[in-house]
Amino acid sequence: MKRILLATDLSEQCKFAHERAVALATSQGAELRILHAHAADASETELMVITRIIENRTRDCSARHEHCEPDLTIQLSEAPKEEAIKNEIFDFNPDVVILGSHGEPRMRDAIFGTTATHLLRSTRCPILVVQNPVEGAYSKALLAVDDAGSARRLYPFAAEMDVKDEIYAVHACEPSLRELVDGDDTEAEALAELKLAISELAREQPESPQPELFAYASQGDPMDVLQKCSREVSPDLIIMGSHGRSGFARYLLGSYSDDMLLWCPADLLVVRVDVEEAAAAA
Repeated sequence: MKRILLATDLSEQCKFAHERAVALATSQGAELRILHAHAADASETELMVITRIIENRTRDCSARHEHCEPDLTIQLSEAPKEEAIKNEIFDFNPDVVILGSHGEPRMRDAIFGTTATHLLRSTRCPILVVQNPVEGAYSKALLAVDDAGSARRLYPFAAEMDVKDEIYAVHACEPSLRELVDGDDTEAEALAELKLAISELAREQPESPQPELFAYASQGDPMDVLQKCSREVSPDLIIMGSHGRSGFARYLLGSYSDDMLLWCPADLLVVRVDVEEAAAAA
């Protein structure tokens, strides 16, 4: 990871996102750009104050977690928030955009508010929604996968998010009517395939300490399966791909989006993978 973009309105809810951005930038040696969209009639004095607030908050975050201060640039824009973020994605080409959640309900304003929803559909940049205090590096991550191939595609993002201890690839089996009638054990087959992919991933990792990899497959509705695994594992990060129209992906792109992950206690990274790209990598 070389470039991180944090979009902040400087509210209290965005402080956690600011902390996570600083932590990731320092751990990955990445450049951090902080974007703030201000009122069009803001005075020079007000812009100076905004810049000073961002600098001080970044310095405080670094000191709190004993990090070196990141390579920081600050971008102030009078464009509307969504337009300002899109412009910065085009100009800066970040590896991830970090946003904060905005009050209650916890995830609705962050992921399903106008800005983030449009960003997911109009850009290819991964989006990290941060809603929890930063206690250090992420410890446990869930990869919500539709198949073994998507597990392989999402795993590198867990590494970029600096997940230290455990990574769980979670798959929801949705058997067809024929499979239900024939009594096929789709759950066992999916788990075996996922375990094979996970074992291959483990062998490919360098010898230095890496998080443990686990496979989790269960028959049922994807969100029910994800909630069940989340209760058992207590992750601090969930990673989802937004390619396709089946499995977990349909909850980001389809009619379920208004209710998706309102229960989610973890930070959420959404990675857009185009259908053609996914097929080529399969």
